[in-house]
Amino acid sequence: MSLKWGAVAIVIAGLGLAAYGIWTRIKDPPRVISTSTIEIAINSIEDGKTRLRTRTLVSGSNTWSEIELPNGIWIDCARDCTSAARKATIEFWQEQQRRR
Repeated sequence: MSLKWGAVAIVIAGLGLAAYGIWTRIKDPPRVISTSTIEIAINSIEDGKTRLRTRTLVSGSNTWSEIELPNGIWIDCARDCTSAARKATIEFWQEQQRRR
């Protein structure tokens, strides 16, 4: 097999994999099975807290949790929604500020 046909085979396999992913997403779209809220501290200096919404989704045999950030974007919790929210909002920007 020449290099040209190997590249064509890889492209076809990639397209097939993408088509399978789209087909399974259409066949069994994610459904929200529960919602909740959590409260996290804005930062360690202030006593302010913010309340964020969480949701649990299911698609096929997969179940996962997401948290809604203050700007309306939903992100994956990766087991712990509180730490995911802190990393995505407060700690991320504080770390960027320290690096400057």
